[in-house]
Amino acid sequence: MDRAQPMITVIFSVMAATATAQEAAPSPPPSPPVSGNIQLGNQFYSVCREPQRRAACSLYLRGIIEGVQVQARASKQPGLFCPPQGASVEQALDLLLKFMAEKPEQRHRPSPTLAAMALRAAWPCAKAPSPVEQL
Repeated sequence: MDRAQPMITVIFSVMAATATAQEAAPSPPPSPPVSGNIQLGNQFYSVCREPQRRAACSLYLRGIIEGVQVQARASKQPGLFCPPQGASVEQALDLLLKFMAEKPEQRHRPSPTLAAMALRAAWPCAKAPSPVEQL
C-alpha cells in the first residue's frame, strides 16, 4: 500500500493540473445566433454575408440542397441542379450570395427558391441524350 501512495498522488496531481489548465484556457466565443427569418431572401442575404454567421447559413443551405436532392430521387425526376464532384456547401453559399447580389430584384423570394435558381444556373444538370444521339 505504501508503494501505491506516491503513484496515486501523482495521478491526482496530473488530474488537478489538467482541470486547472482547462479552466484557464479561454473558449472561443460562440457565433452569434441567426436572428430574423432567413427563409426570406432579403434577410438571408443580409445575415449570411456576415463572416461569423456563414456556418449557420451553410447548415441551412445544406438542408435545402439535401431536401431538393432527396425529393428528386424519391420522385424519380431529374435534379434541379447537379453539383460537380467535390463541390462544397460553402461554395454553394458563395454562389447563392453572388446570385443575390447580382439580382437584388429577386431577393423578395423565399431563400429555398433563390437557392434552386442560383444553383441551377451555376450547376445545370447534363441534358439527357436524345435517342438519335445515343446511336
